[in-house]
Amino acid sequence: MKSRLLIPFILVMALIMVYVPESQAGDIPEWVIKEGEDYNKVELYDLESIWEGVAYGSVYPPTTVDMNGGHVGDLDDYDSGMFTYESSTFNMSDGVVEYLHTYNSSTVNISGGVVGADLGCLLNMSAHDSSTVNVYDGALLWGLSYSNFLLFDSAVLNLYGGEVWLFLVPLGSSTINIYDAEIHYDICAEDSSTVNVYGGYIGNFSGNVSIPGTATVNIYGYGFDYDPQAEWQYFGDPCDGWWVSRLTAYDCNAGPITYWGLPDPATHPNINLIYDFVLGRGADFSDFAVLARAWGSSPGDDNWNPICDISDPNDDVIDEKDLDAFVEYWLSGVE
Repeated sequence: MKSRLLIPFILVMALIMVYVPESQAGDIPEWVIKEGEDYNKVELYDLESIWEGVAYGSVYPPTTVDMNGGHVGDLDDYDSGMFTYESSTFNMSDGVVEYLHTYNSSTVNISGGVVGADLGCLLNMSAHDSSTVNVYDGALLWGLSYSNFLLFDSAVLNLYGGEVWLFLVPLGSSTINIYDAEIHYDICAEDSSTVNVYGGYIGNFSGNVSIPGTATVNIYGYGFDYDPQAEWQYFGDPCDGWWVSRLTAYDCNAGPITYWGLPDPATHPNINLIYDFVLGRGADFSDFAVLARAWGSSPGDDNWNPICDISDPNDDVIDEKDLDAFVEYWLSGVE
């Protein structure tokens, strides 16, 4: 009698374990999206996760997906696209993803291709729950009209390169780190978010930085020039426009870098200009060592280092005036 009851039970469990909803990414061969493949929606989970109470073990769903071509998403369906959950990883080197949303400490690495819908969508991309999005050279984050990339909670966006043509909006305690990228639309830092700028370019197409809340913007370099009326900005009719400010920061590695549309750092309490000779660390002992090696030098001396000439105005000598300027920023930007 027990054996008769056991057989139907085993058959039911087998059917449950092999059933995969259409929205899962398990249909993708070898968990790689290739040129010519087209998916409406792909969802990534950690191997140990449970989806609707059904454990997929070591087969479904995948914890990592690589994309080197193809297409994910439906322009007419905002609920389509790539979704990452539960510490999963999505690596994209080519192809098109119309919508991208990442959750639960997952990681997205974009080194090529296009991410973003080619229409006026309010939300093309989002990052939640301590997830991380890394963007590298060759990547294009794209949107038209009021397309946004929203960061929530403690999410992090690292821009190492590429181009950004949508609005970046960090919320909550999220962070944007700009190392080198072309940003052509606005950055709107809200709540207690942080924007760290080490390089790159905030463009004058429509690029502005607004700080409506208690957010912080830290700009690192070894010299800064602010021009409140640098360029006439207009769309269509040249007579209908406005002046756009410009901040030029001097990067130890890349030379002068221009940021358009910034409020005046001298009067805005949430913008910090941080002298940092060794970029990315903040003003600490490594920077003091650079200043000390150049101490007392002038152009032509063996130990002359122009990045240490930070007195205002610059006077072609490294002395107490430069030390005073450096001390003003001591430990700024140090975590």
